[in-house]
Amino acid sequence: MAPHRSLGANKTPSPKRDRLIAMIIWVVIGLLIGLAIGVFTGSGGWVWLSIGFLAGLLAAFLLTRPHQQIEED
Repeated sequence: MAPHRSLGANKTPSPKRDRLIAMIIWVVIGLLIGLAIGVFTGSGGWVWLSIGFLAGLLAAFLLTRPHQQIEED
C-alpha cells in the first residue's frame, strides 16, 4: 500500500488567492447582514442588500490589504 500524501502538500500558499478568498468572505458577510436588516425592517430589501454589499466590499479592501514591513535603521 502506498503512503498517504495530502493534496497540495508540495504547494506554497498563494497570498493573492488567500486575499481573494478573504475578500469574497467579507462581501458575503456584508450581503447577509444587509439581507438580515432588510428582512428585519420589512422594507427596502434591495436597498439594504446593496448597502451590505458596499459595506462588505469596503471591509474586504480595508481588512485584507497587504501589510508593509517597517524597516529599522
